[in-house]
Amino acid sequence: MPFHWFVALRYLRDARGQTLLILAAVSVGVSVIVFLSALINGLQASLIASTLGSQPHVTLGVPREVPRALVEPAPGRAVARIVQPASQRLRSIDQWPAVMVQARRVGGVTAASPGVTGSGVATRADAQVLR
Repeated sequence: MPFHWFVALRYLRDARGQTLLILAAVSVGVSVIVFLSALINGLQASLIASTLGSQPHVTLGVPREVPRALVEPAPGRAVARIVQPASQRLRSIDQWPAVMVQARRVGGVTAASPGVTGSGVATRADAQVLR
């Protein structure tokens, strides 16, 4: 038997009360670490599922409008100009049902659904405001 094992076993046999206390403390510590890591992993999976579960992975939309100059400079001439982009207006996809059918035909797509973006107000006719 190696010397370090001999010393360790002799110490454990002589101090039984302290040995049991150390073993109990180590067991409780390991149990707490295992419990907390399982709790954190479960919380992480739940958080990812709840935040990203309803978010689309791919979003299709209309192309953005790119500002263009009214006059293009002639070759060899310099023109000073300021091109300001117009404010983006809300536009819908032309023939969106056909686009959705095409998106569903793409390999690997499991689901496709239309969505609405923008601001709005929802009201109900018989709603009562409590004060």
